[in-house]
Amino acid sequence: VRASVRDTAFAVRYLNGEAQVQVQRGDVDLSNTFDDARVRLSAGESIRIGPKGFGQPAKLDPSKDMAWVQGRLVFENCPLSEVLAELRRYYPGWIVNNNEQLASVAVTGNYRLDQPLDVVRSLAHITSAKLSEYPALVILN
Repeated sequence: VRASVRDTAFAVRYLNGEAQVQVQRGDVDLSNTFDDARVRLSAGESIRIGPKGFGQPAKLDPSKDMAWVQGRLVFENCPLSEVLAELRRYYPGWIVNNNEQLASVAVTGNYRLDQPLDVVRSLAHITSAKLSEYPALVILN
């Protein structure tokens, strides 16, 4: 994927095999080098790009979708499996969930990025999960 930008503020995130482009200000022109597909995003829009190419453009919720730029993660009824996947990006070790029933628990919250282990501890507490901590390894059971 190629991007063409001018006087623009945008962010690119990669998670679970997909890139997500989020535009805060200006316009971003994207082109796929595989099939020459093109998309233009404007301020307040985002798009996911995966193995099958571009997804559908979507509207951003800046208070939620761009919170990570200000050092926060905001979730609204998000499955715990997705929350943990996001936290793994910021934790220097491993975060493992051995309890599949926890994976679908809906999480709503606003968390600081600089303390991902504290977020995992909090999530374990509110879900009554057992938490085992080791150097560079956290396990939810």
